[in-house]
Amino acid sequence: MRLGDDLGVRVEPVDGPALPMAWLLARSVAEGLRELDLPATTDRRATAAYLLKGRAEMQAGQPGAPFVVLVHWTLLSMSGEEIGSHIQGVRGTEWHWQYGDPKMIRAVGKGTARPVAAMIEVNTGKPTTFERPKSGLLVESVEGAPGDGNTALRRAITAAMRATDISITEDLRQTGYVLRGRVTVAATLDGRRKATIVWTVTTLDGREMGKATQVNTVAAGSLDGAWGHKAVVIAAAAVEGIERILGMAERIERMKPKTDRPPPPELPQIPGRGPPPPR
Repeated sequence: MRLGDDLGVRVEPVDGPALPMAWLLARSVAEGLRELDLPATTDRRATAAYLLKGRAEMQAGQPGAPFVVLVHWTLLSMSGEEIGSHIQGVRGTEWHWQYGDPKMIRAVGKGTARPVAAMIEVNTGKPTTFERPKSGLLVESVEGAPGDGNTALRRAITAAMRATDISITEDLRQTGYVLRGRVTVAATLDGRRKATIVWTVTTLDGREMGKATQVNTVAAGSLDGAWGHKAVVIAAAAVEGIERILGMAERIERMKPKTDRPPPPELPQIPGRGPPPPR
């Protein structure tokens, strides 16, 4: 089996985790490279131009460590010459790492592919043939919330999305999609308040890709001050709907010509996804 003289990459099992996890990580990275149209495999019988090795270093338990694991990646020529290296921080919990959480594994694969492609570009002195998709999500703003809701919700949804395999960025060069939140609070007949939160995903040029809506009834005045844990609960509940929109958006972008502007999918409201009413 030959992967090509210029771009083919053979990915070795990652050194450090248990062997099943080591192979799952390698396969995820190979899949991420293939999504960028770079030939890649984990088959040790394959002939390739490059060899990619990874070494996982646990960070869990270290004070102030933002990552559970650091993966040190090294790209080599098949003759053993080092082409480049990259250190990848993996977010999550030690439990998820030890038990092979699928989202964490996918995040490693997607996060490794582009740095490896960049090393190949530098080594060959010419651009690789694939078109790099801008897939990063920019959490731009939340508006309309009383109290400190705008700031609290933006912070909470950013943290919640970072825990998935979705790439969160503030760099417009890497931004493919933009997330905005709009909060409205209206009085109900019984004197309580109906809080509606609409999360909208657009492309960077403003094309709407979909919406996810959360509705809940709360006690009057309960949202007027600090949102605190309520923002965390709301953000955690919104992740699934936002992930569905992004999944549909990526499929649309791959399947439709660039000149098409398909109507945005409207997701149903998320039942029971708001914060519980205060007692």
